[in-house]
Amino acid sequence: MRERFGADYVSLGLTFHHGPAPVPPPDYAEAVLGSAGHDAYLLDLRSGVPPGGGSGAG
Repeated sequence: MRERFGADYVSLGLTFHHGPAPVPPPDYAEAVLGSAGHDAYLLDLRSGVPPGGGSGAG
């Protein structure tokens, strides 16, 4: 899709931590992000490695 639409293409994904779906296992992204304490969030993965090389420091 990116090859066809270039910079105008944005890929979106949805995930759920709670609701009618079963509770995700603790090592799933849904469980980790669901425990962050936010009702909703956006995670932009286009920018590559976060400051600090992805170690959490930055």
